[in-house]
Amino acid sequence: MTIKRLGLNYFGITFLLFLLTGCYTDKEAVKELYDRQDALEARMEELIKDVDAVLSKMDADMQSMEASQAKLARDIEGMKERNVVLKQKVDKVVAKKAAKKDKAASASAAAAAGTKKETPSNSPEKIY
Repeated sequence: MTIKRLGLNYFGITFLLFLLTGCYTDKEAVKELYDRQDALEARMEELIKDVDAVLSKMDADMQSMEASQAKLARDIEGMKERNVVLKQKVDKVVAKKAAKKDKAASASAAAAAGTKKETPSNSPEKIY
């Protein structure tokens, strides 16, 4: 009578009993699930530790790279300063060489001018 109230036939009753028996679990299945969960949690802890180690190594590497970049920037600035000083020294040497060359050119020009100051042989002073 109660079956007719629910509106179930024999097929429905069989299906309902099948579902209910599938929901029943024994202690071994529950224990196995807990063991698997514990194993998964242990594996997750290992993975978390590995990820933390990788992240800390990455942080250390980033700090090392930033320190290297700062050192390279300081070295470049030092090289630029030395380059400016070296250029000034080269300019001084070039200026000294140019001054010596000008002195030598003016001395040779003066010597050449001194030889030209002699009176020519056909001048009236030498003829008479």
